[in-house]
Amino acid sequence: ALHDANVAWPIKTDDFFPHANDPHAYWVGYYTSRPTSKRFERVGNQFLQICKKLTATSKRPEDFYDENLTRLKRIMGVMQHHDSITGTEKQHVADDYHRELDASLKACAENTRSSLNQFVSDSEIIFEFNSCLHLNISICPVTETSDQFIVTVYNSLGHQTNQFVRFPVSGSEYEVRDSEDNVLPSQIVPIPSSLRNLHYRTSPSTNELVFQASNVSAVGYKSFYITKTKTTSNPVKTLADETVTIGNDQ
Repeated sequence: ALHDANVAWPIKTDDFFPHANDPHAYWVGYYTSRPTSKRFERVGNQFLQICKKLTATSKRPEDFYDENLTRLKRIMGVMQHHDSITGTEKQHVADDYHRELDASLKACAENTRSSLNQFVSDSEIIFEFNSCLHLNISICPVTETSDQFIVTVYNSLGHQTNQFVRFPVSGSEYEVRDSEDNVLPSQIVPIPSSLRNLHYRTSPSTNELVFQASNVSAVGYKSFYITKTKTTSNPVKTLADETVTIGNDQ
């Protein structure tokens, strides 16, 4: 109808922003503001999908599964609000979002820990899974304080994947083996000083161990065995081989 009216509409070529709805209240920056919060929301959604799949496919569902999963679903719904994901909320509100999302992630980690334990435990051996939720600032107590541990990479996608795994370590030399006892290439990468010097980062680690987890099956997992091959002056404790750690991005 507008085309048939043959009206010559004006063309606007300058920016629509900044839009102001009150004096000194400009709607700008919400695509880029609070980048840590935006990333936290993406991590939360990724973990939610993993938690949903493992909860649904668990061999022996436990009583707390539904409550923990629902809690994470609810906070992820709140995080999609136009005053949360945009970063236009007040600081104390943002702090509350982050507090609840952190608590919900830890709750749903109980589901993934239980479900994965049922998948990999074919005997009376109980595996102690740990989810490292602070890998974004290179903190993971299990990998930093252990001479031996197992990394289980879970692929929630519907196709096979190859992905790099990285986590902080206290030593400088490690050996990585797959489930068929093949030694895999790995590399020690220094943690940037800008990250090491964060005032709220309490980890003493200065390096990360990086290797590639290849051919992880669709909606499946693959385990890798990590062993420190050179002692350091840093105090460490020995962890049983059956201990497994899960990265927050797996």
